[in-house]
Amino acid sequence: MPGERTVVAGVERGARCTLDQVLAPKFTERFLETDAAAGTVFVSDSIKCTSLRSNPFTVYTVSDCTDSGYRHLLTSQFEVHVHGRNCSNKRKRKPQWDMEVLSLFSSHSQHRTECRQAGSALFSVGGLLPGAPIHCKVSNSRDFYFSEGDLFVSETLCWRQDTLLELDLLCDVLTGVGFSTKANLISIHWRVGQGPFRQGHLGKLLEKAAQSDSGDSVDADEGEAGRLEYFIEALFDSRSNNLFAVDPASGAVATVEVLDREQKDTHVFRVTAVDHGTPRRTAMATLTITVSDTNDHDPVFEQQDYKESIRENLEIGYEVLTVRATDGDAPVNGNILYRIINGNGTNDVFEIDSRSGVIRTKGMVDREEVEAYMLLVEANDQGRDPGPRSATATVHIVVEDDNDNAPQFSEKRYVVQVPEDMTPNTEILQVTATDQDRGSNAVVHFSIMSGNTRGQFYIDAQTGKMDLVSHLDYEANKEYTLRIRAQDGGRPPLSNISGLVTVQVLDVNDNAPIFVSTPFQATVLENVPLGYSIIHIQAVDADSGDNSRLEYSLTDTTPNFPFSINNSTGWIVVAA
Repeated sequence: MPGERTVVAGVERGARCTLDQVLAPKFTERFLETDAAAGTVFVSDSIKCTSLRSNPFTVYTVSDCTDSGYRHLLTSQFEVHVHGRNCSNKRKRKPQWDMEVLSLFSSHSQHRTECRQAGSALFSVGGLLPGAPIHCKVSNSRDFYFSEGDLFVSETLCWRQDTLLELDLLCDVLTGVGFSTKANLISIHWRVGQGPFRQGHLGKLLEKAAQSDSGDSVDADEGEAGRLEYFIEALFDSRSNNLFAVDPASGAVATVEVLDREQKDTHVFRVTAVDHGTPRRTAMATLTITVSDTNDHDPVFEQQDYKESIRENLEIGYEVLTVRATDGDAPVNGNILYRIINGNGTNDVFEIDSRSGVIRTKGMVDREEVEAYMLLVEANDQGRDPGPRSATATVHIVVEDDNDNAPQFSEKRYVVQVPEDMTPNTEILQVTATDQDRGSNAVVHFSIMSGNTRGQFYIDAQTGKMDLVSHLDYEANKEYTLRIRAQDGGRPPLSNISGLVTVQVLDVNDNAPIFVSTPFQATVLENVPLGYSIIHIQAVDADSGDNSRLEYSLTDTTPNFPFSINNSTGWIVVAA
């Protein structure tokens, strides 16, 4: 054909690959050719729809690839749909896998067993796929996992020669270029082993069990009388007639529409075989076709978002709520298991029963540490054909407050100094206390428990402000110790009576000195020497500090008065 080739199949260039074999229906030999150098299968001539035995038809390619010490045998399946005038397309069931890969690595030792350590990479997957992988997931095997484009072993694995380990890989890959780029989901069945590369494995890889049962009948007559014609008719449900057809000549029963087991899983037909003799004779039989299940339904949660409120300090094992998901597939593909995807960190106080979906507490829930949780729950249907399917739902859990915290004072002891002449009804101190609970459980009220026997102090129950109520007298009481209670508004309330307030009264000079006796009298001889001590004058002052320090002096004395007084001690002595 002139112009650009129409390519229907080809090998990937990410790894060193050569096109080894092409398997296609015989009727395609007239219009399909293989370019081994380019690794492609292309349309070489015009196609007449009337010459197509089936539309679409399947082309298999077998590629031999080498990369990083591995040798890969890739079997890819391409469904070719021909469109045009007088072309009819019949939908075909999607194959179980889009690709099958056999990967063998050479042993580096003389032993027949080769091992790979846990966490080690085997080989790059991206170069073997028909596009750049966006995301891949391993199913049906716990021995392998996919990460950053490579296939890894989950635990230490050992291979003997001619033994294979199998896995399924589901990948979203980008195909096309420019604006035609799109993401496609492909499924790969992978076999990994060690030893020499043998073509004998090719037969196993290409074996497909995709043919429906067909019924055979025989006629003992010869010639036209022994030629049979077959008919089928649905029993019990006429819908079956639209899904199957019989070849009148061969008796081969084939599907004409895609089957859905979830709509109908059993089809019963009456088969009639008619010969062409005279008179024409018939035979009848019953054909029962059972549709096996493929995992073509995702689990579906009853809700996408679950919301629940719980109290803090619940007992371990408390049932919070139950999530439920259903799956339209048969039990083998609809056996749902649940797990919490983000169960680490703060979410580790919850667990889920994998079978029932019941979420329980497995640790203490404290609202003061975490007020709300968001759990991502996955439902996995455990299907194997072609692989498991899953769905997720979000669970929002809000923790309600419990009155489990008593108020705490901002200070262990409050100390305030108040002058004794302070005017009553004056604020002297602000007492504060906080409660980690919420709402009414965190509202704090204050009261004086002890130390206020004379009622000289008052504390506002709401604000904690402390006022002086009546006059203080330093000389009567120099210090007060008050015990304060902080009580929250919970039911029942919690209290803290550890608050202490020390009020230190400051002295004011409000007392005059008082002589210890009056009058003072003394007798002295006329011939005593100068400086002779005659009498000790004493006075006291009820104040303290500088306010009680006394100075003595003599008043109303005449010049040349014969006596003087010591200012500090109060001793009167002879001065002249």
